[in-house]
Amino acid sequence: MTAAPAGRDTPRWAAWCLIASGLAAAAIWIVFTQSHGPTSYNENRTVLGGNMYFWGWLLGTIPNALLVAGLLGLRPMLLHGAGRAARTGDGLALLGLAIAGAIDLVARSLGPPLLMPVQALGLVLLGTGSAAPAASGPRREVRAVIACIGVLLVVGFGVALLPLDVFDAIEGYRIYGAIVHVGTGIGWVVTGVLCLRPDRAVVATP
Repeated sequence: MTAAPAGRDTPRWAAWCLIASGLAAAAIWIVFTQSHGPTSYNENRTVLGGNMYFWGWLLGTIPNALLVAGLLGLRPMLLHGAGRAARTGDGLALLGLAIAGAIDLVARSLGPPLLMPVQALGLVLLGTGSAAPAASGPRREVRAVIACIGVLLVVGFGVALLPLDVFDAIEGYRIYGAIVHVGTGIGWVVTGVLCLRPDRAVVATP
């Protein structure tokens, strides 16, 4: 038994798409929430020359487009040895991200998180449904982080469902954004960094 590269090569551009998506989501959210305000009431302030609709449009499109591109590029690695659950999750995540981004692109604003449960379920399945028990190293870590991102989306969606008086009392928009955009953004940055690491597993060689 000797150490040898295992699995398939990870496209570096795809990993960088995930990193760029996470950074963009966190950065744009900070500006967006300054324009919108911390509660459900839209203060519609102008920040850096743009209002809430402009920054929401960027927030709903740029990170999603980068994520879809990155996940598509990483499919050979993420689905290598994967079971049906992971493949179903991959499809759900991509579908949810693409449709949500397309809706926001057409509406030119950030829409309600109606497809977030689809994205969350897809990411959890993608992260936990991969078979390949022998896989180790970055691939295993990547799947774990992706599953955690899915859980963060579930928590964030739960915050969005709070009664309006409770939501506003705790400045729910900031909490929601810290989870859904900043928290998951950090998760995608970590995922991308892990994908850039060489994946070496111990495999049998003659």
